[in-house]
Amino acid sequence: MKSWQDIRDQKLKERDEKLKPFSPKTELPSIDELNDVSDYIDKSDVLSNDKKVITNYSITELIERYRNGTLNAEEVTRAYCCRLAVANELVNCITEVRFNEALEEAKEEDRFFKRTGKLVGPLHGVIVTLKDNIRVSGLATSMGFIGLSENIEAEDSPIAKLIKDLGGIILGKSNTSAGMMYSESTNMLWGRTLNPYSRKYLNVGGSSGGEGAIAALKGSCFGIGSDIGGSVRHPAALNYVYSIKPSFGRLPCFGTASGQPGQESVRTVYGILSKKLDNVKYVLQQIVDAKPYKGYDATCLPIDFRPYILPQRKLRIAFLDTDGLSTATPPVLRGLQIVKDKLKFNGHIVIDWPDLYLKDIRETIYPFYDANGFQAIFDIIKKSGEPVDKLLSRWFPTARDMNVSELWKLQIKRTELAQKYMELCNGYFSEGKIDAIITYSSPLPACLINGVVPLPCTAIWNGLDYAASTFPVTRCDPKVDIPIQKKAYISECDEKVHTTYKESLHRFAGGPVALQVVCGKLEEEKCLELTNYISSLI
Repeated sequence: MKSWQDIRDQKLKERDEKLKPFSPKTELPSIDELNDVSDYIDKSDVLSNDKKVITNYSITELIERYRNGTLNAEEVTRAYCCRLAVANELVNCITEVRFNEALEEAKEEDRFFKRTGKLVGPLHGVIVTLKDNIRVSGLATSMGFIGLSENIEAEDSPIAKLIKDLGGIILGKSNTSAGMMYSESTNMLWGRTLNPYSRKYLNVGGSSGGEGAIAALKGSCFGIGSDIGGSVRHPAALNYVYSIKPSFGRLPCFGTASGQPGQESVRTVYGILSKKLDNVKYVLQQIVDAKPYKGYDATCLPIDFRPYILPQRKLRIAFLDTDGLSTATPPVLRGLQIVKDKLKFNGHIVIDWPDLYLKDIRETIYPFYDANGFQAIFDIIKKSGEPVDKLLSRWFPTARDMNVSELWKLQIKRTELAQKYMELCNGYFSEGKIDAIITYSSPLPACLINGVVPLPCTAIWNGLDYAASTFPVTRCDPKVDIPIQKKAYISECDEKVHTTYKESLHRFAGGPVALQVVCGKLEEEKCLELTNYISSLI
């Protein structure tokens, strides 16, 4: 019988062998030589100029070139294979690789276009990466567990099948936390994914951290990640990229893997990450326009894409600098102020939003996440005998299997709080319902490695099932973002946040500051249009 170490080593070897033909021929800079590699690929000669040009096109620019015949899917796929291989060598973001399969699919799409003069679909030749828990035929779905790493999938998850049917080319899958149960992307199988903006100090976030890093380094046109408490928005923010977390029912979710299968008190949703906001908008529209509720996922809602036009009036935007557990540190406060000032300068109404109900929502939804006492995870590790990352195992001593009556009471409270928050959004401001809330995705400018704090700032909106995006604003400058001399803290977590920032100020230098735009339930189109407008101001 193979040991867990043997299985791990074999998986890493297999991955690296698949990457090798596309890997750079020159040695890449070490962490000590170059900590911030966010623009290394574009500024170095590690890729040829034509590959750099290709991998910087937006999706619509690629589609245009496919239509006029100046590019073909095979050369684009090959360029992205090379770029993603470099990205992985820099930050360790890939788990499962299917470069050869992707190239064959690209060739087939080229043959189709040559034969018919038509594209396969709206994602023809568009390069995609998927979070590891999305099942793809021919690949394993380990979720960071060694015990699952040899189980090869026979079928695609509906969302993977839909992407392929639309013409998308899937290059592989990306790293996550073990079971997607903590907000760092590290596990005993694949190791840690590093933050491109600070490989030495800063966290890549999680649990879709592999996708966040890939988006930052433009290793795919877009990525898909799951989000149950911030797992798309947190890594998107920490990697300074755009994202959308939709409400449940807009994108297919069925048939994917989970560390806590059956946990539906806060529904898992799948979101989109990309370096380019236009890519996020385009992909959301194409997936929704494909009407996934008809043939891909019975849980999807029969709602077509609804283009949103900004109102011909002053926007009413609320700003929130706390999540009820912690408060924003100076660079994040500066980021909020930058956006607030730009909106005010352009004639819009900005208000400070109260922290009403946030503590209640947090305390209601957090018990849902381990309501089965981690039994599914215990079953996995019992079979393999593998060790578990301490970021996960630290929760085991207090884990318990919640009884049904207690669960139902919490679900009643969750629904009551959603009703109260809707009424708050509709009635708090005397001049009318607010258009959006802008708040942080992390109270810190990224987080330190092994230093992620609880994140109700993202999880709250999962509990309410609101649509939320992320957008980049600024980066931490220790000379400007002087630590606050606080006289009191709202919690022990808040004290930890500000003490960490003060004591490790030099480590946060250059840390990304990205914010969330939060809109109501099923308001994804509005959320992205507001994100686009606000981003244009800054």
